[in-house]
Amino acid sequence: METDPERLLPYTTDRSGHRSAGTPIPVVHPRIVEEVQAVCRTATATGTPVVTRGAGTGPAGSAIAGPEEIVLCLGGMDQVLEVPEDNRLAVVQSGVLNVRIPRTTGGGEPVRRYGRRRLGSAPG
Repeated sequence: METDPERLLPYTTDRSGHRSAGTPIPVVHPRIVEEVQAVCRTATATGTPVVTRGAGTGPAGSAIAGPEEIVLCLGGMDQVLEVPEDNRLAVVQSGVLNVRIPRTTGGGEPVRRYGRRRLGSAPG
C-alpha cells in the first residue's frame, strides 16, 4: 500500500492527459482475489470510492483517482490463468497486458480489447 503523497501523484492522471484535483488515499496493490475483496469490503463499510487501475494507459480518463478515493491498482494481478486448446479462450487476471496473451499461448495476433476473447482473430 502506498500513502506517500509524492508516490501518489502518478495516479492522478493517465494517458488521457486529464488530472484530478487532488491525490488519492491510498494506492493498494493486491496480488490475490482475497486482497481485492478486503479492500472493497473496507471501502463499502466506510463509503469510500474505489478507482480500479491497470497500467494507466487508457485514453479515456477512467483510471484517474481524486481526493479521498482508493486506487485499486491491479497491475500485479498479471497471470494468464487458462487457455484451453479446444477454444483458445483466454482467462486472465485484470493486470494482464493484451500484448502478453499471444506470447503466452504461442501465437495469434495481439489482442486489441480487454476481457475474454478468441485469440488469433483480429477485430472487424
